[in-house]
Amino acid sequence: MIVDYVGIASALKAAMKEYTKRDQSKYGDMNIAKIISKFKEKLQVCKDLLHGFDFSGFIGGSPLTMAKAHHRWCELYFWMQVFLIEKTCS
Repeated sequence: MIVDYVGIASALKAAMKEYTKRDQSKYGDMNIAKIISKFKEKLQVCKDLLHGFDFSGFIGGSPLTMAKAHHRWCELYFWMQVFLIEKTCS
């Protein structure tokens, strides 16, 4: 669930009404439902890539635990990049 705590969505919509049609075309579709749908799609891709990764070391751990968690994240990130490069180049 996405919550607009600070009311930025309505403020952005109001601000967009002040721009000219030419300016509006630069900023894309302001249909919030479409934007949220696209965001959820991209978020699911991230969740799938990070499935099984233990983030607990990042929160409340000792400096050593946090450093090890960071190291594991860097390794995962590296291999994700290798996978994405191989997937796009083949």
